[in-house]
Amino acid sequence: GLSAHEAEETVKYYKSETSFPSKKKLENFLKDSSPNDYFVFNYGHHLDPTKKMESSSTKWEDAFKKVMKEASKASYKNIPLEHVFYRTTSVRHFLRDKGDWYTNSSVAGGAAPNMNVTWSMYGGNHPSQPEQNLIALDVLGKKS
Repeated sequence: GLSAHEAEETVKYYKSETSFPSKKKLENFLKDSSPNDYFVFNYGHHLDPTKKMESSSTKWEDAFKKVMKEASKASYKNIPLEHVFYRTTSVRHFLRDKGDWYTNSSVAGGAAPNMNVTWSMYGGNHPSQPEQNLIALDVLGKKS
């Protein structure tokens, strides 16, 4: 692995919480990219009912689909498509209303599989996350 210093020097972070970067911003961010690089994006809890959307009439589902569609059409410059990943949210660990990665993470879920659970039992403090994963897989799956 990399040391903390090596990771800081190597890994680039682009903060974009409610929209995919514009073509120009993405090109600028990736200007020094190479075929050896990887691009991972994750919007998770940034686009859900608990956050304010760009307008009060925008539904989180529509905003999330828009980001996924923009990501599927984007050009990643020198980075091959097999090096572009969408990071799903880890909803299975977080039981609904018990916490998330930033609140009560040690008591928010369990490590043992439970074969009798239902979809609605998951999502932590962001119960839309299981649905986000389905939307992303649907939109991005049509592209691959």
